[in-house]
Amino acid sequence: MWLRRAVLVLVWCVVLWGADARAQKLSGYEQETLKIALERKDATLDPEPEGKVVEGIDVVSLDVIEPRDPAPRFLNWFHATTRDDVIQRESLLRPGDRYTRALAQETERNLRVRQLSVVLVVATKGSSDDKVRLLLVTKDVWSLRLNWEPTVVNGSLQALVLQPSEENFLGRHKTVNGTLAFRPATYSVGVGVIDPRVGGSRLQAGATASVVVNCRTGQAEGSNGAFTYGKPLYSTLTRWSWMTAAAWSQGVTRPNGVTGNSICSGDQAIPTSVEVGSETVRVPYQYRSDSLSSEISATRSFGAFRKNDISFGLEARRRNYRPIYDQDYPQDVQDGFERKLPVSDTRLSPFVQLHAFRNRFLRVLNVETLGLQEDYRLGYDVWLRLYPALEAVGSSRNLFGIYSGLAYTIPLGDGLARAYGSSTIELSAPETTDAEIAGGARLVTPKLGVGRLVFDGFAQDRYRNYLNPLTTLGGTNRLRGYRTSAFVGPNIVTANVEFRSLPVEILTVQVGLGIFYDVGDAFYDFDKMRLKHGVGGGLRVLLPQLDRTVFRLEVAVPLNPDERFAETSVLFQFNQAFPMPGLTNPSLGQ
Repeated sequence: MWLRRAVLVLVWCVVLWGADARAQKLSGYEQETLKIALERKDATLDPEPEGKVVEGIDVVSLDVIEPRDPAPRFLNWFHATTRDDVIQRESLLRPGDRYTRALAQETERNLRVRQLSVVLVVATKGSSDDKVRLLLVTKDVWSLRLNWEPTVVNGSLQALVLQPSEENFLGRHKTVNGTLAFRPATYSVGVGVIDPRVGGSRLQAGATASVVVNCRTGQAEGSNGAFTYGKPLYSTLTRWSWMTAAAWSQGVTRPNGVTGNSICSGDQAIPTSVEVGSETVRVPYQYRSDSLSSEISATRSFGAFRKNDISFGLEARRRNYRPIYDQDYPQDVQDGFERKLPVSDTRLSPFVQLHAFRNRFLRVLNVETLGLQEDYRLGYDVWLRLYPALEAVGSSRNLFGIYSGLAYTIPLGDGLARAYGSSTIELSAPETTDAEIAGGARLVTPKLGVGRLVFDGFAQDRYRNYLNPLTTLGGTNRLRGYRTSAFVGPNIVTANVEFRSLPVEILTVQVGLGIFYDVGDAFYDFDKMRLKHGVGGGLRVLLPQLDRTVFRLEVAVPLNPDERFAETSVLFQFNQAFPMPGLTNPSLGQ
């Protein structure tokens, strides 16, 4: 009884705190940026712009390296700053329109997904009291760059992705890149292009292709790639969109990883146990996978603040899995091993989909990207997708699929709480039916003195598992202090708690601290679940000259030191360990 009362009191205090908290609109860094832009345009903010006529649009596009930045300004010679007309055309408010804060903020959200770190859209005083000018302030991030994403554990480089690219080609936000990715067993080489505005239109196009090479043999063992082309829902006011997409992937999959602990250190797959009578045989867990997916769809969007998007289209998916053996095993061992593999499947399905949500956002600071603004959708988020498949038209089984999801997000002052759940059911014959349920919650408290607490939990139960997909856990994300992909199974339970300090600005670089507790397991049956625990802490750093992405330098310690795969680790990784969760569009092209 006392525990229940204590929890209720804690929740009530958090809600009250959140109700009284005043969300900071701009960080100190962003306030300084806005001041620079206003001085450059000799402009003054309009305190009450709502409903006034927009008489013009001004753009201030800041260089990657400014006088306030800790780097020599001659580096800007090697960077193409985004052209003013490219920024201006993304505005959803045009001269002659009446200013609305909602469309100004939506313009900001659209621009933040581009090659920019800081984006501010404000109204300044116009030539008369009933007019305003729209001021778009942006700061480029370094575009001609060697993007890199290392995974370092205890001084060993376990993975490294290098992506030399020009992400703002000719200042027009078009991307041309190459990719070189190293892992313990393989490396891959690829190219990619992204054009968010084909020919200046609202059409988007993107393509990638990579070849995967075995480090030991030097021979290609697979490839992957994707292509998308279409018109997105780029604004609340957009009524129609369409998309075509295709993707393929083929190669050798090693879910448990390999025996090497650094890049290109070996391709011997870690064995899995196969029970044969009273005997246990260890077989390297690897198989050849081949998948091909394609989709064509159209969407009709209804409403403005209460949105209802209806999509319909056709999708085709083929997945094929074949075992790889390092020696001749008896047939009963092979049969047992193959029961652990995903099941090959082909599906050709028309579909119809509903996505309903509220078009309302909460703007916060110091959650995922330290001192840069972030927007999170509030209220309900509902998904429903129906898709039949028939053997008569090429599918490997007759089925009727239902995907459903519900999420709800509420503000807690300058924090938030989100709960979400989803279900996928593919009704078929009793022995070929698939069904899973997944759900989780995220609580970001209001600022508590020098920081805030972030709670996150997730669970997935594949209670009818004909296709036998697997999930891995361990490494640099939700279960730190254990080997990468140490635990494998169709089901997963995990929870995380972090205290994230408010950032300190050091020569425009945002630096924060974090301490964490992780718990979880991936497993086949719930009666075999054995939770593992890890704790640790470290630095979070964000360089607005380079990206909106935080990188982490952490020490992780397992609380089950005798557990297999437990290891005290020093981790270096980009992105937060468990980014903001939520429901996603199941469509291939999204």
